Amino acid sequence: MFSTSLSYDGIQRPLTSTASRSGTTFWSQTRTYDNVGNVINLSTTVPTTTNGTKTDSQSFCYDDLNRLVWSGNTGTPTGGNHCGLAPNGTTVGTYQQSYSYDALDRLTNGPSGSETYGTFPAHGAVTLGSVPKQYASYDAMGDMTCRNVDTTSGHSCDAAQSGAIMTYDNEGRLATWVAPNGTVASDQYLYDNAGNRVLQSASNTVGSTTTTSDTISFDGITDVTITGSTTSTTKYYSVGGKTVAMRQDGTFSYLLPDFLGSTSIALRADGSVQAAQLFSPFGATRYSDGTMLSPFNFTGHRLDTQTGLLYCRIGNWRVTA
Repeated sequence: MFSTSLSYDGIQRPLTSTASRSGTTFWSQTRTYDNVGNVINLSTTVPTTTNGTKTDSQSFCYDDLNRLVWSGNTGTPTGGNHCGLAPNGTTVGTYQQSYSYDALDRLTNGPSGSETYGTFPAHGAVTLGSVPKQYASYDAMGDMTCRNVDTTSGHSCDAAQSGAIMTYDNEGRLATWVAPNGTVASDQYLYDNAGNRVLQSASNTVGSTTTTSDTISFDGITDVTITGSTTSTTKYYSVGGKTVAMRQDGTFSYLLPDFLGSTSIALRADGSVQAAQLFSPFGATRYSDGTMLSPFNFTGHRLDTQTGLLYCRIGNWRVTA
């Protein structure tokens, strides 16, 4: 089997997280902070599905307002007044990103290129540098009603509204999602009186075949998914409000998080590595190995694979490369 441990500094900030088997560490993360509490370096050892390990050394830079302006596991940290030491080697694949902001703290340049905003809602990006045509449109409540991530100019969220279309219930919760023009797919959602999502109905058509899948959630502990004549049951196990394991039908998995609560490692019942993944600062998966069965993704929130949105309960959030 395996064991995990956490260590903290003198003011209770997490410093290291490790997981070991038979005295050998197969997963670890170590943080370094600046004088105002920003994480400026993060060193990670991540296991592989072939019983090996890989390493990742990240550095971060912040401006005078403590906003992230650079991250990467290669290159020279730059652009900020609070920077970590340069990355000292990685074997998981390299990345490097820069970020800038306007006077309202809105991201104006990031992983998806430049971002511009309309007059309302103030927080809602309208264009992305990586998307040739209009990225999004919003309703009078500030909810995103159209989302376009097509990098080939095939869709737009201008008057044509050919991107993915979303509607909301009276509480501002996502109620329906319809795929962009040319793709026949949709999702519908229902919630209980406490705001928990209790039903997701997903439909996808390829050629002449339509597949419909209904997932019923019971108190966030058990999911029952019905696809045609097939029923799958997934049970989640939590400690201190954190999901630490799951059983999908007959397959049991232990789940190990990173410092942000993102599901990074899945272990089989015998402790062998089933899957591993690492994320960039704004939530995109930048490294993966194996098949991650858990839907809990960046910061521990559920990822809807069909929509590409994270379910954060207070709203749905896009992940950014």
